[in-house]
Amino acid sequence: MRHAKEFSRKSLASEADILEIDYALRSSGLDDKAAQSGSEIVSKVATVTKGSASNVGFIIGDVFTNMGKKLEGSVEEKLKRIGVF
Repeated sequence: MRHAKEFSRKSLASEADILEIDYALRSSGLDDKAAQSGSEIVSKVATVTKGSASNVGFIIGDVFTNMGKKLEGSVEEKLKRIGVF
């Protein structure tokens, strides 16, 4: 909750958007730390693509679930790569 409040202050995303993204990423099996770092990445992708924050969260979460083991690096590095695809 604190992360959502802090990140929403310094981004275009609302606190509700960050919480929806966090839920989407956790639903895809990411742990707390991964969901927090992933929420910032998803928020940026959603802003650039003008997509729904929660939909982008579910898409990136699903891609991570399907491709995460094939990518090298930490969870955060993998999420960054997926966000740039």
